[in-house]
Amino acid sequence: MRPRLRRGVEVRGEWWPRKGLQHSMSAHQGGPDGADVKMSSSETRPMRATIAIPLHNHAPWIGKQLDSLFAQWRADFELLVVDDGSEDGGIDVVMDRLAARPDIVATVLRHGRSRSSALVDAFARYASAPVIIQADSDDITLPGRLDAILACFDRDPRCRLVSSNAVLISEGGMPMGILDAIHGDRVVGRDDPVPVYWGALWYGATLAYHRSVFEAFPPMDAEFCPYGFDTIAPARATLLGTHHLLARPLVGWRQHVNNTHRRVGALGTSASAREHYAALDVMIKAQVVRDAQWLRERSAPEDQPRISAAIERCEQQFMAYFDKWARLRNRRDQAGGQAAVSDGTTDRPLPDMPPVVTLPVARSWPVERYTPLAQALSRWPGFHEAEESHIWTSRQVVAVLRVTAPDAVALALTLGSSLSLPTARALVSINAGPEIEVALPQSGCCVVEVPLRSREDHLLPWTGVSLLSIRVPLADAPINKVPDHPDTRILGAALYAIEPIVTQQAEVPHLGQLMTRMWAEQDDWKLEPGCLTPIAGWLSEREMRLLYGCARLLEGPFLEMGAWVGRATSVLARGVRDAGGEKRFVSAEIGPELEHFRAIGDEVHYFSPQCDGQSIGHVAASVFEAEIAPVLRGDGGVIGTLARNLDALALLPFVTIHEGDFATAPDLGYRFIFNDCAHTPAEIERSAAGLKALIGERTIIMAAHDHSPEAEATFRALFDVLESMCVDTLFVCRMRNRPAS
Repeated sequence: MRPRLRRGVEVRGEWWPRKGLQHSMSAHQGGPDGADVKMSSSETRPMRATIAIPLHNHAPWIGKQLDSLFAQWRADFELLVVDDGSEDGGIDVVMDRLAARPDIVATVLRHGRSRSSALVDAFARYASAPVIIQADSDDITLPGRLDAILACFDRDPRCRLVSSNAVLISEGGMPMGILDAIHGDRVVGRDDPVPVYWGALWYGATLAYHRSVFEAFPPMDAEFCPYGFDTIAPARATLLGTHHLLARPLVGWRQHVNNTHRRVGALGTSASAREHYAALDVMIKAQVVRDAQWLRERSAPEDQPRISAAIERCEQQFMAYFDKWARLRNRRDQAGGQAAVSDGTTDRPLPDMPPVVTLPVARSWPVERYTPLAQALSRWPGFHEAEESHIWTSRQVVAVLRVTAPDAVALALTLGSSLSLPTARALVSINAGPEIEVALPQSGCCVVEVPLRSREDHLLPWTGVSLLSIRVPLADAPINKVPDHPDTRILGAALYAIEPIVTQQAEVPHLGQLMTRMWAEQDDWKLEPGCLTPIAGWLSEREMRLLYGCARLLEGPFLEMGAWVGRATSVLARGVRDAGGEKRFVSAEIGPELEHFRAIGDEVHYFSPQCDGQSIGHVAASVFEAEIAPVLRGDGGVIGTLARNLDALALLPFVTIHEGDFATAPDLGYRFIFNDCAHTPAEIERSAAGLKALIGERTIIMAAHDHSPEAEATFRALFDVLESMCVDTLFVCRMRNRPAS
């Protein structure tokens, strides 16, 4: 007889009142095999995802999992909790959390005894959404997980399985490292050269399925495969469609002595434990063969070759696993026995907790080889051994830092890359917060500031520490770019220093933030190749795009040292114009005369009067006669040509031309300087006094043309270069005058 509607849920004869559910109707319905079911809904709406939680004796942790899920909740989500015979009152915690969230559509199901194999059928029966996201009751869901999973299903209609990376956390909730430091985002192929776990790369705690995985196959016989939920379902998914792997850690995977994989003997070292686990492998592979055969009988003709190939592969895997099990079974018998599968003495110990370093002062902490910080980081999975001035990450890493510097609001990371690696970007976050993207310079360093606090910190199981995450999706081994390179390691980002920031600088952004904004916004700038090049000159397209981005994104004021005929000037002026035209831009040009150039052999050298008659540059005589001499002989010389070029491009209103040495230009408090007076160390030294006077107490961004190692070394000797990067021949840095000693 159908039970009457009542407000609450009855489980094994006990009663849980539902507080605050005045607008919901609840039904206590008898489920299959004596299971008790509770359903609630406030209105009929199509669901996008079912969040499915298998619960078994995890009362201490299920509350944290629900809190982390509810922080990401949407109106088109529903919750399904299947309590698989718990004896610790975990269902009480679930009902208490739901009492505070009457907006959440939930179904709670309880088995009187543990029946892991029935979970697949329970999810198929009670989940109504097209996507079913697994959330294990002893774990936590990190921010962004649910939306990231749905994005995979939206992008690929054939997607049937999504798995992700995870952060290992201790029983008490402290992060202990990343699960997979090597593999990037991918659609996992059947022969993908990655670690194989029952035929595909996946970790049960991170999975999400298309509901067809549960509907396309008949119910399983529990006597054939007693443990079936996150072992059989992923294998079924790969028979039906594609499997997407996300490299970002989206789950906090709790490690404790009662983890399911430990209880079934996955890490046991005794003969009995190894045999038991191998037998489970055989059962699973046999079930996959049955599933593939069943699917072939009902598949369309065009799918027959694919399914037949899958059956052949599954049968080969079954025989390999059967052979392994048979050997282990015989060894167990020879060892005498029927020892317990897992008696606590033969299991591997829980993972170690890597060192956690305290940063007590707001200063730069170098990550050099013998520093405690470098030594500690090298113990975290994914970090390589520390080198002389830095430590390399792999493709993705996490590490815990204890930041006690008073009033610290952010961490500034000094990052770099290598010319032996492809151009790449790093994604940096703290406490699983929003990732900040930064372009990694192949020469020099950049700094990225990451906020220490987020509004979701209270949902995390750790307190008093910060979880730093660095991901480099395009990480690679140097040998793949330079065939004779001796380094075969997967290298992501080089970490040089970490600095707690008390107040974030308001003068100019770090280069990392600046380049990140350019990456994000440049597609909307409509800069087709060549549109910035109506004036002849020596800047490359990449250099011009960087200058344009600086003029468009920075607040200014801007100073140009050495305009010549306006190639760089026009690029900067376009950026000022396209940003609204309110910024101030001064272009200084000294206006060289024909007499300052002298032929020496097949070259013509420029002997600047400001450099005591020293040559600061030269070109081939043919280039001088074709490109330079006509400017010098033209009406108004260099200054006249500059003004006419800018006027022809309708850019003259956005530039103030200063005729004379840049040091005599009006001091507007410049925040960005394009320095085209940096061709040689001598020219840099000559202009240093005027540049220092203009900088004053400020921090500026400077882009110096015609970069060379000698020129860069001169800048570093004369100024306090805080960070730098190179784009073709542009040396870009954030710098200030050296503090008085």
